[in-house]
Amino acid sequence: MVLLNSSAHHIYWLGRYLMRIKFAVSHLPFTDDEKATQFAAAFGLVIDQAELLNCYMLDTKQTYSLLNQFVIAKDNIQELRGILSSSAYAELNHTIKSIQAHPNSLRQALTKCKQILDAEHEDIALFLHLGQKIEQFDIQLRFQQDLTGLLQELDKLLQRLNDLEWNRLNQSWQLLKDHPTWDAYYNFTQQLEYMFEA
Repeated sequence: MVLLNSSAHHIYWLGRYLMRIKFAVSHLPFTDDEKATQFAAAFGLVIDQAELLNCYMLDTKQTYSLLNQFVIAKDNIQELRGILSSSAYAELNHTIKSIQAHPNSLRQALTKCKQILDAEHEDIALFLHLGQKIEQFDIQLRFQQDLTGLLQELDKLLQRLNDLEWNRLNQSWQLLKDHPTWDAYYNFTQQLEYMFEA
């Protein structure tokens, strides 16, 4: 399968949104106010009570709620109608449409989406995994976690991109490997966006 850059871009962002939701929903429900406050602050939210954060995450009126993140993921799926198999496209839309405002419903939807997408073409999997790992990098930077294993996983993905002649990322990727900071991360992701636009 030969993907257009625009299609690869939508797959990449689908991966990012699904990973973002997966990470957040893994913490629900919050029961400790201090942990909830720290979690919210990592994403620039000023919420100091566990119950308030739980409500925020499942409130469709909140722009960055998990339910609205799924809506944005669905928008990316719409753009992939001609790329995904017809069954995968239909099942993904049905899965997201059926989500209820409850952590277990979100978890079940994530599991189902993974099963559907894992059965698609390997080129789709490449850009989906790239998006997931880039989002995971963002998360681990926010929470100051060890990035060693993730850098190794990303390095393998970048080697596969090189096979597709996406080699203009090499310099910014090397910088990020050597200095895994926010500046290097933003530089790399910006270069990645340029590649999608090429």
